[in-house]
Parts: sequence; C-alpha cells; structure tokens
Amino acid sequence: MVITSIPTPVQVPGAGRGILFALASMFAFAILDAAVKLLLNQGFPTIELVFFRGFFGLIPLMIVVARQGNWAQLKTKRPFAHLGRSVCGVLSVTLFFYAFRTMKYADVVALSFSAPLFVTALSVPFLGEKVGPRRWAAVAVGFIGVLLMVQPGPDMLAHPMSLVVLLSAVLYSFAILQIRALGSSEPSVTIVFYFTVFAVLTTSILLPFDFKTPDDWRQMALLLLVGLSGGSAQILMTQAYRHAPAAVIASFDYSIMVWAVALGYLLFDEIPGWDIVIGAVVVAASGMYIAYRETRRRSQTN
Repeated sequence: MVITSIPTPVQVPGAGRGILFALASMFAFAILDAAVKLLLNQGFPTIELVFFRGFFGLIPLMIVVARQGNWAQLKTKRPFAHLGRSVCGVLSVTLFFYAFRTMKYADVVALSFSAPLFVTALSVPFLGEKVGPRRWAAVAVGFIGVLLMVQPGPDMLAHPMSLVVLLSAVLYSFAILQIRALGSSEPSVTIVFYFTVFAVLTTSILLPFDFKTPDDWRQMALLLLVGLSGGSAQILMTQAYRHAPAAVIASFDYSIMVWAVALGYLLFDEIPGWDIVIGAVVVAASGMYIAYRETRRRSQTN
C-alpha cells in the first residue's frame, strides 16, 4: 500500500519543495514494494516481511523524533483508537504484500489506487461527511477503472489475488478514516509509531511458525531495505504535506506507477497489459479530482 498515514496538512510556502518530497516518497514506496516482491520470490514468508517492515522501519522514525527532541509526543491518551487503526493497517499491509506472490508488480500497485475511492465512499456512513454529486461521480468513474483492471466475469475467481488487493484497499480505507479521527489530537509521528510497534509485536508472535533465515548478506540487505525504505517513505510524505496542499500532493502520489512499470520490467521482466494501464489512468484521474474537491471543500469551510 502506498501511504500508511495521512499527516495533517500544514499550509506553508514552498509547494515545489513539497512536490519534491512527494516524488521522493513515491520512489521510496516503489523500492519497498520491489524489495518485498524480490524476497517473496526467494521464499520469504509474508509475515516475516511485515515484521521487518516495522522493525527496521523504526530506525528512521526514531532518528526524526530524536532530532526533534520531543519524545513526549509519543505519549497518547487514545490507545484504543490507535489499536483499531493499527489492526486495519497491519491486515492491509499483509494482504498487499501477499498479493505480490503471484501478481505482477505494477498490477498490484495499480489496483491499490482504488483506496481513495473507498475512503470517499466510506467517509459518509463512518464520519458523517457530506459528499457532493461531483465527488460521487468521480467515485463512480474510478470504480469503472477498477472494473477495467479486475475484469469481473466467470473467470474472475481464477485470479483471486485481484480481490485480495481490493480487500487490502478497503482495510486501508478504514485505517485512513481512523487516522482522520486521530489527527484532531495526535501528531502524525505518534500515529505512525504505534502502527509500526503494533506491526512488530503482532508479527513477532507468528515468526517462530513461519520464518526463513537469510541465506546471505544480499537477502539481509533486502530485509533492511524493506524497513528503511518504508519508514523513510512515511517521513518524506509527512514533509510533503507540510509544504503543499493535499490536492497537489495527491496528484503526485500516482507517480509511483511510473516506477512500478519500470522496476517491474527491469527486475521481473513484467509488462502490464493495456487493461491495467487504462484502468490505472482512469482511477488516478478520479482520485486526483476527489483530492481537489476535498481540498476546495475544506478551504471553503475554514
């Protein structure tokens, strides 16, 4: 999944700087996903990769907190809210990683673009937000793009991994809704911290039952890369939202598809079909429009 937390946007000058942070974040997420697929192809269990995603991901996070010198921000008065967000987040990441076992790299990334559509649709019953006809139309167009990629029909069950990615996107959407609720009182670094710790603790319980010892330093380096790239991507995305409006940053989230296609071809000799490419473009366009309307709505209510 592309983003594990949405920081509270801070409107400050320097949109160009924010765009650079966003592009760097997407590249880091692409590296994370590529490292995960490489390790899965070498027989590593999904749970082990989720564990190292969190374990080594704490390194860049703790460096940032230490540089800020504000350890008190890791305290929380809403542990159960963090628990709900973390459960949805860890399940989403696990399913997302698992899908890389049999699906093309770019296909998984493209299907994950459906998450913002689910967030918009679910924000009505769960957060009581008002979604106007234009955003509902954008959601409908986005789901047409999803159907282009999934291609439902009698043979759909023969490729159940696409449904796994969509379930991951739904769980991610629930996590985002909880992050929105937490964002009113919790700093973004606190939300990321408890999610990461929860991922490490829960997956460590299962590690003794499904663990592969790295064969050499290359595999160990890939495991380290999984955590460092994931943790760095979150920090870079936080900085992006601090320097530019949400609609601007969301427009560049989809740049990960460029990296996904390039890395899929270079590392795995994969080329996405036109159904995936066209569907991804449709979903990305609807997602960018939703982000634009969301930012405009918030600016009008402030």
